[in-house]
Amino acid sequence: DEWPAELVGSTIEWPADTVGCEGSGGMTDCINDTPGTIGYIDSGHGHAEGLQEIELLNAAEKYISSKEAYELGGIMAAAENNPDFPSSLDADFSDVNYLNQGGTNTWPIVAMTYIYVKKDLTFITDPAAQTLVKAFLKALYTDEYITPCEEEFGFVRVGGALRDTALAEIDNLTVSSGAPEWTFEFNTEKRTGQGDYVISAKRNSYSEVEQAYLVEAVASLTAQVESLKQTNTALLKELGKEVDENGDPTANAAFQFVNDELTEDSQVKAALALSSISFAFWILAILYLLYRTLAGTHSPHSNTAKAPEAVVEEMP
Repeated sequence: DEWPAELVGSTIEWPADTVGCEGSGGMTDCINDTPGTIGYIDSGHGHAEGLQEIELLNAAEKYISSKEAYELGGIMAAAENNPDFPSSLDADFSDVNYLNQGGTNTWPIVAMTYIYVKKDLTFITDPAAQTLVKAFLKALYTDEYITPCEEEFGFVRVGGALRDTALAEIDNLTVSSGAPEWTFEFNTEKRTGQGDYVISAKRNSYSEVEQAYLVEAVASLTAQVESLKQTNTALLKELGKEVDENGDPTANAAFQFVNDELTEDSQVKAALALSSISFAFWILAILYLLYRTLAGTHSPHSNTAKAPEAVVEEMP
């Protein structure tokens, strides 16, 4: 039942016609490209790719597919029916086995994703970052955040008593006295949603609003510059000057343009056209610099939490 010690670190001499399939995407290609192939791939990826699934025999002697097991609660049952599951989340999980657990509708091959966090978060110097870690952990059990993971990746949320225990343990994590509490805004909440330490899917930061305004302003000025260039090109042609494919005066035409004796009206038109183009380009340059500056700023309380040193796995 255990991997023999003599095989640890060993290599396998595969036949010459063996096809290597790396990662879920590579396995998908191998299955699709080779008729009659049976491959091993996570169920969420396989369903998303439209692969045909075979049924497996579980501990209750029932043939069942992962899709059927999911619909009947047989994925989470591997944890709920597990006799080796510790009563406390800070206990030793090394002996927990989710394979071939009991239950009529239990899927026989289940893996749990863990996230390890220090119980005392005060090693993070910023108190707001400490509570931001707690907010992130709670989001893993929140419908608005976990549902997209289920729909896109086929993951199964932790539910029942195990979910309640996990949320209670998150609440018990130690943070600095006076550390702010982060909240989530899922529906527009007047005034409250604009407050500090609110994670909102309904609002943009001030810098993002300014960036959007500057993008529109740049687009408008770009159109004006193009219009002025067309006016300038028409004026140059009216004066009989040479222009290139972009409508700009050639070097020779520019020299002649400056030195020719023009009528007063022509001089005024030319000066206005050239000064307008120059002014527009300066405005574009200033707006671009503002855009770059704002793009690198963050709202005062958009703190980025330092990752706890003890975190060894990520929750999907």
